[in-house]
Amino acid sequence: MANEIKINQLELENSLSNIKSTAESLEPSYPTNIGDGNQMDTVRKLNAVNHELERLVEAYKELFLQNEEMTRQSIKEMIDADVDLSNHISAK
Repeated sequence: MANEIKINQLELENSLSNIKSTAESLEPSYPTNIGDGNQMDTVRKLNAVNHELERLVEAYKELFLQNEEMTRQSIKEMIDADVDLSNHISAK
């Protein structure tokens, strides 16, 4: 079959586990209280930017973990479909 898709389940599981552990270890911690009590506009803007950056990294982490889980589910469904098809062909 020229258009065959081969799935190396062990390799995929290892890669996905690595992706998951890397994403889970991502802990953003940016200072959000630089110059506490300082009224300088630049300091307030820097604190706001750091807060937004922290929020953005958390959202990225969550999205990344959702993507990893969806990939796992897709691979499982492809393998299950392959097994079902194989069983159906073997039964004939």
